Amino acid sequence: MTIAFVILYDRIYIRNIENTLSVTEAAKMLGITVKTMQRWEREGRLVPIGRSSTNLRRYTEAQIHEFLGIRKYGAEQPEKRLVAYCRVSSAAQKPDLKNQRRILEEFGVVKGLANVEFIEN
Repeated sequence: MTIAFVILYDRIYIRNIENTLSVTEAAKMLGITVKTMQRWEREGRLVPIGRSSTNLRRYTEAQIHEFLGIRKYGAEQPEKRLVAYCRVSSAAQKPDLKNQRRILEEFGVVKGLANVEFIEN
C-alpha cells in the first residue's frame, strides 16, 4: 500500500485516500462512535495517520488492527497473562471471597481458559 503525504503548516495531508479509512469506517471497525474517535485523538490514544485535503481524519486498516491487538498471521505473539481478581470490602465478607473464586474458577473451566492467576484481596 502506498500513501502519498503532503505536509503543510505542521499538518499531514493525505493525497491518496483510496487506501485509508474515514473516521466513520474506523469507528465501525472498532464498534465505537465517531465522538469517541475524536476524543481518543485528543487524548493521544488513537491518532489518525493524517487528514484529507478537506481536513477529515484518515486511518489505515493496519493502524486499526494494531490498536485492536490483531497481528498478521505468523507474527510473534506476546505471552498473555490471564488474571482473575477477587475482592471483598470487609473481614466479615471473607466467606464471600471463597465463593467468588469458586465461581471464577468454574467460569474459566466453562470458557476453556487455562493458567489463570488468581489475586485475592
